[in-house]
Amino acid sequence: MSTIKVAAFKEKQARLAGEAFNRYGKGIHSKARLNLCDCAAYALAKSLSVPLLFNGDDFIHADVERWR
Repeated sequence: MSTIKVAAFKEKQARLAGEAFNRYGKGIHSKARLNLCDCAAYALAKSLSVPLLFNGDDFIHADVERWR
C-alpha cells in the first residue's frame, strides 16, 4: 500500500508551476483549465517523476501521468 509523503516545494517546482499555468491555466484557452494550486500539484508530480492522483477532467488534458 502506498503512503503519503510530505515533499518540499522549491524554486524548481515554482518555476514548473508557472510554466504549467502558462500552458494549462484557466484563461489560456487550454482544455485543462488548471488553477494555480492544480499547477503546483502538477509541478511537484512532474519534478519527482511520479503519477498524480486526481479526479475530474482537468488533468486529463495535461501531460501528467494519472495515479491508478
